[in-house]
Amino acid sequence: MAHPPPAPSPDDEDLLAVLAAGISLRSPSPELRERVVRAGTPQPLTFLERGQGIWLPSADASVATKELYCDSGDRLATRLVRLGDGAPLPVAALPGLRTVVVVQGALASPVMSLETGDSMELVGERQDWCARGDTIVLELGTGHFGGHEPHDEEGSAPWTEIGPGLRARLMQAGVRELMVVDAEPAATLSEHEHAGIEELFVIRGSCEVQGRWMHVGDYHRAMPGSHHDITRAGSEGCVLVSSVRQLG
Repeated sequence: MAHPPPAPSPDDEDLLAVLAAGISLRSPSPELRERVVRAGTPQPLTFLERGQGIWLPSADASVATKELYCDSGDRLATRLVRLGDGAPLPVAALPGLRTVVVVQGALASPVMSLETGDSMELVGERQDWCARGDTIVLELGTGHFGGHEPHDEEGSAPWTEIGPGLRARLMQAGVRELMVVDAEPAATLSEHEHAGIEELFVIRGSCEVQGRWMHVGDYHRAMPGSHHDITRAGSEGCVLVSSVRQLG
C-alpha cells in the first residue's frame, strides 16, 4: 500500500520561502541543490487537514480565503472561500471560468439559492451571490472559458448508483469531471490510477484514503501518474466532492 509522502521539514519550508521570494542562491553545494529541487517538486499525493493552511483576510472582514492548489502554468486554482452571513462572493482567483461548490451553509442570488452540496458555474468578475448564514465555498477555477459541460446548474442533477453502497451526482463533465459522491458506511471505491489531477473534499462523515483518515473539511489532491488503493468510507458514511481535471 502506498503512503503519503512526509510533510516538508522546516528547512525545506525555508527553502520554498527563499525560492518564492526570488532570492538567488550562488554556487549552492550539491546537497543544497538536491534539497532545493526536492522542496520545490510537487508531491504526487497531498493531504491538507481542516486546521491546516492559512486563511487570508480580505478588505471585507467577513470574507477570507484559503489556497488549496495553484498552477499558473496550467492556469488552475482551487481555494476555499469563507463568508459571514450576508457577505458577497468575491471575485475569482483567476479571471475566466470558475465552479463554486457550497460545502457548508448556503449561497443566494436574486433568482435562486444553492444549498450544501450544490454547485454553480460562474463567468466574469461581478456576481450577485451572497452567503446565507456562515458559509464555506469550494472554488475551482480554470482561468479560461469553455472545455466542459455543466450538468447541474440548479442543483437538480439526479443521483446515480455507481457501486454497492455508492451513489454520485454528476455536476460537470468534459475537461473537468465534478461530482458529489455519497458513500454508505464501509462502502469502498476501487483502486485506480490518475491520468489527471484528482481533488477530494469531505463535506460529511469520513473516509480512509491511502491509509489516512479524512474528516469534514479535509482536502486531498492526487497528481497525474499517482495511484489510489481502495478508498473506504467510515462508520458514519461519507459525502465528498470529487474533481478530476484532465490536462493537455
